[in-house]
Amino acid sequence: MTQAAQDADLAALETPAILAWRPYPPRNLPDTRSQLGGLPLLSSPADWPRTQDGAPLHFLARIDCKDLPGARGGLPSEGLLQFFARIDEDMGWADDERQSDHCRVLHSLEAGQLTPPPAELPIIQGGYNDWDRTLRLPEEPPRTAYPRWPLVFAAIKSWPDTSHWGPNQDEEGTNRARAAEIARATGEAPFEEATPTWLNNPARGGKALALPPSAPGERAFPQAWILCDRVARCFARAAIDSQQQPARAKPAASPEEADARNALLAEWAQLEQSARAWIRRAEAAGLDAPVDPAEASEFAEWLTALANHSSQPVRSRVCAHWNGSMRRGLEAAIVYCGGHPAAAALVPLDIFNQLRDQHALVRTGERDGQPWLKPSDHHQLLGNHQSTQDFRPNDNEVLLLQLVSDYGVDFMFCDVGEIHFWIDGDDLAARRFDRVRANTQGG
Repeated sequence: MTQAAQDADLAALETPAILAWRPYPPRNLPDTRSQLGGLPLLSSPADWPRTQDGAPLHFLARIDCKDLPGARGGLPSEGLLQFFARIDEDMGWADDERQSDHCRVLHSLEAGQLTPPPAELPIIQGGYNDWDRTLRLPEEPPRTAYPRWPLVFAAIKSWPDTSHWGPNQDEEGTNRARAAEIARATGEAPFEEATPTWLNNPARGGKALALPPSAPGERAFPQAWILCDRVARCFARAAIDSQQQPARAKPAASPEEADARNALLAEWAQLEQSARAWIRRAEAAGLDAPVDPAEASEFAEWLTALANHSSQPVRSRVCAHWNGSMRRGLEAAIVYCGGHPAAAALVPLDIFNQLRDQHALVRTGERDGQPWLKPSDHHQLLGNHQSTQDFRPNDNEVLLLQLVSDYGVDFMFCDVGEIHFWIDGDDLAARRFDRVRANTQGG
C-alpha cells in the first residue's frame, strides 16, 4: 500500500475526539476540578451513587465541562460530569443484563463538597490493586479511593481498532498516526525506556549501591518524606512476606534446621521493624515535608546496611529484589505526587524523568531494526474507542468517556483493559445521563 493510499484510508476513518491526559511531571499542575481519582464533589453524602441492591460504587473521574475544547460533540458546555463504577476483582459486567447498574454518571451545575467514600465501599479490585498487594501494611485499612491526578484535554483525531478496518489498512501506519496525533496535541516528546543510571542491583557485577543523585546545591536523596515512606514500605512488605514463607514450608527435619529457620525469622522481623520505624517517622513528619539532611543521610545508610546485611540469606533476597523494591517505591511516590504538589516540588526532576514509563503517552524505540513509534492506551471522550476484545457499541451510541488501565493512578480494569461509558445520542442531547451504560474489556 502506498503512503498516499494509506493516508486516504486514514482520512476516511478518522473521527474527532477529545484526549484526556495527566500532565507529567507532576510539577505546576493546573488548578482544575477535572481529575482522575480522588474524591467526588457531592451536595450530600446521601448522593453517593449505589447499585440497585444498595452497594456503593467507586469514584473514577470528574470532568469540568468548561475545560473541554470547543468541538465537544454535544457534550455539556458547563457543569461537572462525575463517573462511578463497580471495580471488583473480575468486573464481569458483560455477564449481567443490568450493565447500567454497574455504573453511574452524575451531571451537576453546582460543585458540591468533597465527599469521602461510604464506610461500606468495597476494596478496589477485591484487594488486587497495587497499593494493597505491595505497599499496605497488614493492620492498615485497604484502599477504597483512587489517588488523585488532574486532567487536561485536547482535541485529537481518532481511528478505529484493527477489527473495524478493511483489508488494506496497516496497523503500524495507524499506530504512527495515532502517536503523531497525541504528540502534536500534548507537545510531549516520545519516551524511550531505559533503566535509570542510579537503579542497579548491589549484589550483581560488583556494583556499589547507587541512589538517585541530586543536582549541585540541592538536597540529597531522599528529599521528601514520601520517598522514605514508599521505599520503606516495599522493604517492609518483603520482610513480612519472607516471615510468612516458613509457615508454608515443610516442617524442619532437625533441631538444627529449626534453630536456623528461627534465627532467619528473627532477622526478617528485625528488618521489618527497622522499615516500620522509617514509615512512622515519615508519617510523623508529614509525607509532603522535606527531609532534614542528617535524616536523609541516615536513610541512605539504612539502605546501604540492607544491601550489606550480615545474614547471607537476608542479603541475597533483599538484593535479588532490590531493583523492584526501589523502583516500585519511587513509582508509588510519584503516584502520590500527582495529588500533592508540595511533595512533587521536592522530588528531583531526574526521578520524574527517568521513571516516566507509566506516564508516557507516546513511546519510541526500535523493532526489527526499524524505528518504532507507538501510542500508549489513553483516556478519551468521543470518537473511536479502543477495544482489547473487539467490542462494538449500539447504533447511535456516543463514547462519553473511555478510561484505560493506568498505573499512574493505580487504575487496573480487568487484565490491563478499559471501561467505556456510552450514552445514546438522543439521551445526550436531552442530558439524560441517568441512562448511561458501561462495559469493560480486558484480557
